[in-house]
Amino acid sequence: MNRSQALQYIEQLWGKGELEESTHRYALIVVDLISDAGNEELLCCQKPEELSAWIRRDALAWQAKLSEEAFAEQFEVGHGA
Repeated sequence: MNRSQALQYIEQLWGKGELEESTHRYALIVVDLISDAGNEELLCCQKPEELSAWIRRDALAWQAKLSEEAFAEQFEVGHGA
């Protein structure tokens, strides 16, 4: 799947209401990171379990860098629809 196909699929899921806002935004970030080809660890993810583990590590890294408020704002955590 190329970048365009991945973005289209994410938008389809979003349009069907199958993604939460924060998941939608994070998926777009991940596609951009993969497209940049600068993150070797991410590029090596071949299975959903590997991507899931990477996502958890990345989220924890973001959480460690940002204050609780900044993290919540960045990923819209706790914002009701």
